[in-house]
Amino acid sequence: MSKFVSIFLILLFACVGCSLADVTNIGIPQSPVHTGDKITINWSLSDSSSKSSAVLKITQVPDGNYTIIDNQLELSTLQENWIISVAAGTYYFSIISDDGEVRSDNFIVNKSEPTASYNDSMYFYITNER
Repeated sequence: MSKFVSIFLILLFACVGCSLADVTNIGIPQSPVHTGDKITINWSLSDSSSKSSAVLKITQVPDGNYTIIDNQLELSTLQENWIISVAAGTYYFSIISDDGEVRSDNFIVNKSEPTASYNDSMYFYITNER
């Protein structure tokens, strides 16, 4: 019986070791960022050959409200493009995989910056009245 237990334990540890890739770091965007900005979220893995998927989310500090960015994140891509769709506030990214949850440092999202545009319906009249 101990022979079967030994074989089982060896197979168990071998399977667990080859199927998991630890996310070791999640980058944060360069400040300042604004709602509506397109950013690239980067992360690193302890095993770059991993093909496992995970969930990428952004969470507001301190209330814990979160938005799922990608619920089928391919970890092996090491990046995700995203247009910031959350309100102004303090946030962190997290990746949840079979290994658990890894968080980024906190960062700040600001309100959208107003953009100037030419308005065709606006006319200026100059008169030469005296």
